[in-house]
Amino acid sequence: MSLCVIILERDRIFIAGDSRTSIELDGEKFAVGECNKIIKVDDMVIFRSGSEPITRHILDEFIKSKSSSMEKLQQLTKKHIQRFKDESTIDLGSTRHAEFIVARVEGIIPVIYNISSANPDNLKRIEGEVSTMFMSIGGDEQTNAMVESLNGVLDNIGLFQQVYNAHSSETIGGTMIQYYLDEDKLIEYHSPIIDSRPIKYASDAVHLDVTNGLVITRSDNKTKATFNATDGLRFQTSSDNGSTWHDSLYYNVNTKNMTFDGDMNIRGSLKLNGSEVLTADKAKIQGDYIDKIKIGQLDVSEGRITTAMIETLEVGRNVIMSPNASITWEQVVNQPNAAQLGGLMINSTRLTHIDADGVYTGTLQADQIIAGKIKAEHIDTTNLAAQKIYQQSYPSNYAKIGGQFGDFELNYNGINYFTIYNGIDHVSFKHFDNEYLKFSGAANTAVAVGKWDFSNAVVTGIHATFA
Repeated sequence: MSLCVIILERDRIFIAGDSRTSIELDGEKFAVGECNKIIKVDDMVIFRSGSEPITRHILDEFIKSKSSSMEKLQQLTKKHIQRFKDESTIDLGSTRHAEFIVARVEGIIPVIYNISSANPDNLKRIEGEVSTMFMSIGGDEQTNAMVESLNGVLDNIGLFQQVYNAHSSETIGGTMIQYYLDEDKLIEYHSPIIDSRPIKYASDAVHLDVTNGLVITRSDNKTKATFNATDGLRFQTSSDNGSTWHDSLYYNVNTKNMTFDGDMNIRGSLKLNGSEVLTADKAKIQGDYIDKIKIGQLDVSEGRITTAMIETLEVGRNVIMSPNASITWEQVVNQPNAAQLGGLMINSTRLTHIDADGVYTGTLQADQIIAGKIKAEHIDTTNLAAQKIYQQSYPSNYAKIGGQFGDFELNYNGINYFTIYNGIDHVSFKHFDNEYLKFSGAANTAVAVGKWDFSNAVVTGIHATFA
């Protein structure tokens, strides 16, 4: 983060910026050094913040173009931001890619332009008005209020000095550079920023001595880099706050061996002894450079393995046929007969035969058979056993044979409507389990039960007997 403070008046501009650069490590900011964040370009003053290399490349190209067009600066900003996203693997954390503040006087009107990677399609333009405007980039409402409260109390140099001293941090500090612009002149002032508290520098983690050489340790003791003439180059990580270190990248200058632990992203080509063996566009290693490969899994879904590369293939239980695969009998050498395979002889009546028309066999034992239709001529109805017979397309309508002595039920929508009940010495006819007719074989007597209505019946052959 950087701080740019602007006082925009009707006919002039006061603009200031700091020079401190910083880096972010695991969400924590550290001061690094200084750079020119605010510079004069012809009749303009340009302040930059965000990624130092990105904003520097944008400004360098803008200056070389000899253009003063804000649209050109906006175009270059969008171009370099996209290039960084496409080509870089660096995580900027909370740092913005690029932001520019441009102060210039157009004719007699002071103007401020803002271009930000947060919304690169928006070119913001603010003109000076009769009233004074106070703005800050990298500050907040309290910063603007502080500038406004000091305006008129201190001169502009003293005002900016007090504001920057109060906001000094790991990201704001170094040298304050202030510019004054009107239609006639552009004046530059420099003064040091006094830090209001101790500042953490990235160099605090850098050590150089005759024993270990150059050692750079991150503040949280999770990563460390060592460079010396004894071992060579070593990048290490730690998971226990620096008690033990694990080599992620180590080049031993004595043995000329390199140890690498992690993923490697090769953008160009990989060469061995000057010969190219791997390119990013083909992503394959030439076979001439392969001696032996020991792998846990081989994926050849996009290629083929020729039989010339296979000596003896022993097939166990780990070969799965694909949906379109086939093995014909002609492809089987030394074709055995059924007797050699432990089967029955060709003249056996129990031999199973399978061809394109179907399966022919003797006795079939199965827990479940799923078929389209089974013809009645192939069913032994004499010994047919069933508990339920369902009505086609109506699974809740069925006839049921069951009970303890072979009762017969008719069910509609899963409800028992009619039952012929076997009572061993008699048979009963029931509706909803209500008995209405009983016949006893032992007594050779039929007994009507309940109320019978003969009003719609013609009854003949009845001889009444009255007790």
